[in-house]
Amino acid sequence: MKLKAAAGLFLVFTRSLCAQWTDGFNRPDGPMGPDWQVLSGAFGVQGLMGRSTAFTNQWMRHTAAAAPYSTVVMSVDAHAVGTDLQYVALASGVGGASNLFVKVQGTGVFTNYAFYQGFNVGPWAGPGSGYFSLASPFSAARLTVTTTGNGDSVRLDIDTNFDGTPDQTYTASGLSTIAANFGTGLGIGGYNISAFDNWAVAPAGVQCYADCNGDGVLNLSDLGCFRTRQALGDPYADCNGDGVLNLSDFGCFTTKFALGCP
Repeated sequence: MKLKAAAGLFLVFTRSLCAQWTDGFNRPDGPMGPDWQVLSGAFGVQGLMGRSTAFTNQWMRHTAAAAPYSTVVMSVDAHAVGTDLQYVALASGVGGASNLFVKVQGTGVFTNYAFYQGFNVGPWAGPGSGYFSLASPFSAARLTVTTTGNGDSVRLDIDTNFDGTPDQTYTASGLSTIAANFGTGLGIGGYNISAFDNWAVAPAGVQCYADCNGDGVLNLSDLGCFRTRQALGDPYADCNGDGVLNLSDFGCFTTKFALGCP
């Protein structure tokens, strides 16, 4: 979800120190730029979003981002465009003989998800790996990929409301059987003419109170997330620690939000 503000008042918060690497694609239409190495197909920036621009499987890696797959949380906003078959994927472990490749796919809307190895090669032998139907199709959502169990399990959270609360979650395990073949690169995959936005990578386990939705980027979604959790009576929303949830807590949160993450 691209944050818009005519006066640019909130744009400073679209990237955060909570995230180690980010790209909001907020630049003129054209090539991806020096931060990305296209490995297959073609990519570019169009309408303040990243786009895969060839009718084939495509993938690219960030030129600076490098970390073991089990030590990071990756997220990206996936947008279905047009009526052709398309996917948007997050890739980690890039640069080795294999890698982790988590995608959503569909025609016109996203209807399926997949936990694959390689660049769209197919499932590994672990439970939950493979290609499956989504519980509820969508046209846009924030995808967040995390790993648990010392890197043996992977989770895909899908937030179609961009409110910081996933409404669909899927998991797979058995990654440890193939992880020895992974590199440390991180990137994005796309099929046909797909669109993506707000790519971010944060260190796993890093806590930042202002990052309410835990995606590693501070933006208006975190403010919406806080209001939702406050309305639900979540103890997290007691920002000032006085035991009462009220407007003072929202003021406390906005102050922490403005200060960013340490």
